[in-house]
Amino acid sequence: MSPPLNFAVRDEAVRRAGGRCEWIDEGSYPYDMKLGKGTRCRQTLGLQMHHLHYPGEGRESVDDVRMLCDYHHRVQTILDWECPICTDKVFYDVEDAESWLRHVESLDDPPRRVIDLLRDHAQMCSSCEHNWTKDD
Repeated sequence: MSPPLNFAVRDEAVRRAGGRCEWIDEGSYPYDMKLGKGTRCRQTLGLQMHHLHYPGEGRESVDDVRMLCDYHHRVQTILDWECPICTDKVFYDVEDAESWLRHVESLDDPPRRVIDLLRDHAQMCSSCEHNWTKDD
């Protein structure tokens, strides 16, 4: 369940972002949005608050959030996913996160929240996956 939306924080974050997605391309690019390294996403519609951390439901500040378009919110959520066993990051690379997103979206009908897809498909880091599945 998502925390309640703090409209004042959202409005301030949208102003800070200039009404535009705050994703900055770090060298790779989404398969449908070729931006170029160092270029900021141009999307202005459907902006969503991505929480950098959760200080408590409804108690976030503008520094706790980043405004992202739907696509980049999904990619960032995947990049933030931690292994449920050791808490290491599962995805370190934008291209890997995008590839995984395309794969699970092709399997899923109707589309669901990325966090639910991550939980359902039990993504582990490669080290834990190796140890979990190896034959003794």
